[in-house]
Formats: sequence, C-alpha cells, structure tokens
Amino acid sequence: MKKWCAGWLVAAALAAGCTTRQPAVVVPAFYYWKTTWQLGKAEKEILKGTQTHKIYLRLFDVAWNATTHQPYPESVIRFNDTAYRQYELVPVFYITTEVLRKLDSVSTDTLAHNINRLLLGLNRTDGLQYTEIQVDADWTKTTRDDYFALLDKLKQQPAFRNKKVSCTIRLHQLSHLAAIGVPPVDRGLLMCYNMGDLMKWGAHNSILDMQTLHSYLDPFKSYPLQLDVALPLFEWAVLFDNRQFKGLLNGVTAAELQQHPDFVLQEKNLYQALRTTMLHGYTVAEGQVVRVEPVTMDAVQQAAALTTTKIKNDTTNVILFHLDSALLSKYTTHELEKIFSTYR
Repeated sequence: MKKWCAGWLVAAALAAGCTTRQPAVVVPAFYYWKTTWQLGKAEKEILKGTQTHKIYLRLFDVAWNATTHQPYPESVIRFNDTAYRQYELVPVFYITTEVLRKLDSVSTDTLAHNINRLLLGLNRTDGLQYTEIQVDADWTKTTRDDYFALLDKLKQQPAFRNKKVSCTIRLHQLSHLAAIGVPPVDRGLLMCYNMGDLMKWGAHNSILDMQTLHSYLDPFKSYPLQLDVALPLFEWAVLFDNRQFKGLLNGVTAAELQQHPDFVLQEKNLYQALRTTMLHGYTVAEGQVVRVEPVTMDAVQQAAALTTTKIKNDTTNVILFHLDSALLSKYTTHELEKIFSTYR
C-alpha cells in the first residue's frame, strides 16, 4: 500500500511538472526618439543597469509637403557615434496622420520605393544591422485600406525582405476589429500612452489614464497578432488660451508651477498665469492655462500589471519610451527593472 501511494505521488508530481507553464521570456527595450544619435554616460548606465540590449531606433518621419503635395522624409536621424552597433536595433519610422489621409491620392508604389531607398541609404552609410522594422502610424477606419496597401508594398521592398515587420497598435484599434482591421504585419506593438485627446480642454491626462486603459483592456480578450507593449516615462505640459489648444510646453512640471509666483492652481492639474511670463523659453500670456500631465512610476506599474494579464506571448518585448537621461533621472534602476519583471 505504501509503495502504491509513493508511486502515485511521484506520478502526480511529474504530471504537475509537465503542465507547469514556463516563465515568459521578457526582452527589455527602450525607444530612442531623437533626431541625433549620441549616447551619454547616463544612458549607457541605464542600459547596462537594466540589462537592456535592444533599442527601437526612430530613423525618420514620413510627413506631408504642402508645397509639392507629396510625402517627404522629415527629421532624418544623424549619428554622432557608432555605439548603436553594440545593441540589437529595430529601425522605426513614423507616418504622420496627414500622410495617411492623403494616401488615396498618392502612389503607394512610389512611397514604398522612396522609404526603401532611404532605409538602404542609411544602411550603407551607417552600417545598420537589423532583423525587424517597425512602422508607427495611427490609422483609422477611413485610412485603413490605403495604409494596409502601403504595408504590403513595403514588404516587397529590398530593405524589408527577410525582415520581420511590426507596427504600432493604439488602444482604439483594439476595438471593432472588423471595421478597423488588423494590419498585414508579423507582430504588433501595443502603445499604452497618448490615449487621450491632447487638444481637448479639461483636467484629464492625455498621456496615461488608468480609467481609459481599463475601458479598452477590460473587455479585450485576444488579438490576431502577438503584441509587445510600450509604456511611457515622459511627461509634458499643454498650453490653452480661452480653452483652445495652443501647443506643448516640454520640461514644465507641476512642482515648478506650484512654486511659481505667476501661476495659480485652478483645479487638479490646471494652472492659470496671473501675468505674462516665460517658462523654459515659452511665453505664457496672462490668463492662459497650463495643464501639466505627469506620469508617475505608480501609474506605469499599474499599467504594466494590467497589460500583463492580457499579453500571453512566450516572448514579449517591453519597451519604455524613451531613452533620455533627463527623463530617466527621475527613476531608479530598480524601478525600471520592476516594470520589466512584471511581465515575467
């Protein structure tokens, strides 16, 4: 009897071991979203401290030229050193919303060819090595068909052959898949930031809002593509005049405005200028309102905890936006590592 019990326990233990899910492989990564590549000491220490070897490198934007009525490359990256060769790179280019709206009048063959030529030129000049290319664009139901056609054309270009192609997925694109569609790529990147209306008046946070994130992800079950995740580490301030959007104020923080004698708190994160003043080189006129939109580590951790319940990949790239010493000085290496470990 004892032998039978012992054998049964061993068999049960083996069965449990066979069905235990292996820990997911999490690949830590950062976006690099500047027009000039040059890693400083702080950025290198952050990469080393978080054991990050993968960088999603923005190479250029595809913008609309109002004079020629054609897309053109804007803010093409310049390289001041060759440190990028030490890392696994994923080239990224952004297609503006205006270009997406104009694609019906633009030859997607020509645009795909021009993007390919620019990529090949950067490859030859700077020796970029990569196995994946990422396209960043915010398509809608009305721009879907032309955008997806462009993606198909891009995959036929020499710079894309034998490469995986991924693209960004906004939260609103998770809903109504039949109408919005699934892009013809190998992998998606779920952007968990810029989820609100930046230009809309109010005290909301357009970068990261947990209520908005829950509203999209709670009913979300699955997506036809494997999804990686991008989370924000940046913050900004938004300027309004008579409740009308006027622009972004980078570098302005709530702590600064709380101590500034020329600003008074209206409500929550809205600060009104009592007199015309300068903020980080920006002129803020009397009566204008600045909405500060901070991103706290607590909010990022909450977003990570929520998204990890929806991501079921064997391997997931977790990308923080973005690799900049000024932004990352607010966080410890332990805090950044904790974000990545949430997905394991």
